Amino acid sequence: MSLVLIGTPSLRGLLQIVEQKDGTQWRELKDQLIARTSNVTIVGSLVTAGSVSFVTSRAPSPVADWDYTFPYICLLAGGLTSALCVVSGLGLVMFLNAVQPQTVRLAANNDRKCKKAGSNLESLPCS
Repeated sequence: MSLVLIGTPSLRGLLQIVEQKDGTQWRELKDQLIARTSNVTIVGSLVTAGSVSFVTSRAPSPVADWDYTFPYICLLAGGLTSALCVVSGLGLVMFLNAVQPQTVRLAANNDRKCKKAGSNLESLPCS
């Protein structure tokens, strides 16, 4: 649920948005989160493409000579990190497209039940 809270200052604010009948603020919040995540995914894709172009090209000068092993390890680590960013961003965009106000209400109600139960958490399906 913390992924959805990126665009709201608190869970209470998110629940107020979800409880509105017309749903305009919910759609605006979802569109804003999808746009942010898409931008991060695009930047990650560009970093991945940049890493691949550095690895497949020759060194531009003797100062930046990456004919040794260590620069390739650094470029590989950067490329894998940016690829992870792209995959995570795509997953988050798919999640944000699928989440509905009812899901948020259900998760909030389950959380409240778990907090009220206190020490007897074994009897509730808390996640």
